[in-house]
Formats: sequence, C-alpha cells, structure tokens
Amino acid sequence: MLFVTRLCTGVFGFIVFVLGTCNIMAEKPSRDQEGFCVITVAPTNPKVYVEQKTIDANLSPFDLHVMRIGSTKQTISSTQLCDEFDDVLVSKDAYFMTDYRDHDGMGFGYNVFHTKNGHQIVVKTTSNTHMEAGKDLADESITGMVLSGTGPFVGVIGDYQSKGQFNWKTGQIKGVRQVLRLRKAELGP
Repeated sequence: MLFVTRLCTGVFGFIVFVLGTCNIMAEKPSRDQEGFCVITVAPTNPKVYVEQKTIDANLSPFDLHVMRIGSTKQTISSTQLCDEFDDVLVSKDAYFMTDYRDHDGMGFGYNVFHTKNGHQIVVKTTSNTHMEAGKDLADESITGMVLSGTGPFVGVIGDYQSKGQFNWKTGQIKGVRQVLRLRKAELGP
C-alpha cells in the first residue's frame, strides 16, 4: 500500500491531506470442479476502440439497423495463468461485427489473448447487448469458445465469459467481469 501526504496552506492554516492508494492485483488463477484453469481479468484493465466502421441499413422507414465492424485493444496487467502454462496474459485484441438498433442487438467475432512469452489464445465470441431507456451505457454479455493457441496453448480447450458496458457512439467502454477457462485437451489412448 502506498500513502502520499501533501501539506497545504490556506486561510485557515495548515491542512494535511492523506491519500491512500493500493496496487490492484489480478486474482490468482484457480481450478474449477472440471479441472479447468480459471483466469479472471481485472475490470480495471483499460479497453479502447482501435477502429470502427458503420453502415446504416435502412430496412424500412421504421427499421434502422447499424452494421458495425470494429476492433478493440485491452492491456492486461500481470494476469498469471496456471502452472502448466507458465505464462502471463498481457493484452487482448478483439475483432467483431455487430448488428444493432441503436445499442440493442447482437454480434460475433474473435478475441486474441497475448502472453508475456509471445503466445496467443484465440476465442470465437458471440454477444448480446441492450441499452435501457435513459441510460448512457449499454449492457453487454459475451460468451466464447477457445478455438486454438500457440506454444503451450496448442490443443487447449476452454471457454470465455464477459460482462461489460459500452457506448459505441461516444467510445466509452467499461469492463465489469472477464473470465477465461483453459485446460489442456486429453489425448486418446
């Protein structure tokens, strides 16, 4: 824990401000009942839009859909993987296509997790989103299946779940929870 102290003067004399900050660490990986390595990515890791392209699809005078192709990048701070992988997640790129009415709709794409040792884990994703009237951010739920990987992640199986909020018009993204489950595939006899 780091404490920063500042001494300030003013009309009323000396006032001491103490600001406490703590280093937010990612949760350690765990094992679930099925033997998967469960990795939780801290929601404090920033995610930003890299690019977006939109097409307004006027299907009728009353039915405007926005088709969107885009990508995001997320820097991940020291998220340790289980011992058999001997590596750390450092970033995630997402590539996606969505079909929205404003912010309500669905999407699909790929997430590519990058590790400190230069390996990748590829996840195929689908998403559903909904924005309540009067809110600034839409709720997003993403599920995915691990497709492949490089190095120690070749042949790995698993899944991915994410909850977050976003506004593609203003560029805001707020992570709530991301969980990646991995296990080395069992080889036949």
